Amino acid sequence: FLPGKRPHSRSLRFWEMRELAVTLSCLHGRGIVHRDIKNENILRDDSNRPKIADFGYAVSCPEEKIRKGMKGTPYYMAPEVIRNEPYDAKADVWSLGVLYYNLKTGGKYPHLQEDLLPDPISYLYCVGLATTPPKLGKINEAPLKDLLTGMLEPNPEKRLSIDDVVQHPYFSH
Repeated sequence: FLPGKRPHSRSLRFWEMRELAVTLSCLHGRGIVHRDIKNENILRDDSNRPKIADFGYAVSCPEEKIRKGMKGTPYYMAPEVIRNEPYDAKADVWSLGVLYYNLKTGGKYPHLQEDLLPDPISYLYCVGLATTPPKLGKINEAPLKDLLTGMLEPNPEKRLSIDDVVQHPYFSH
């Protein structure tokens, strides 16, 4: 599922993105938080549909916040996870937002000013201190930019839920 060097076509990206959001919504609806959404954990079935894999960090979290330390992959971790604050399913929404950005831009990460990938500690520091969503200068589609801004909101109370993502206008055009 890795994005490679150039962005996927819009229709393929759109379909994959919607499918992943619906799948994550089903997990969250059952009280499961994945905690490691990233490109490497998205596989394809025989019909080439994306499937979420690797539930090694997943936990059952019906309605409470999780406080179990930093779990996941540094470049996809939500700010509240990095800061070792209590978190919930919205941390997965952040990670999915990073994955969406990564798909759209051919492998880039949203909080980087340059195309170089810093060491994980520097990236964690940058994201952990974030107080506003990233600028998303590489995204030109207004509905997608709005979706990603809501998913990459550093404040989890203001961040979109996965159901908000599934119902976002980006997926209805």
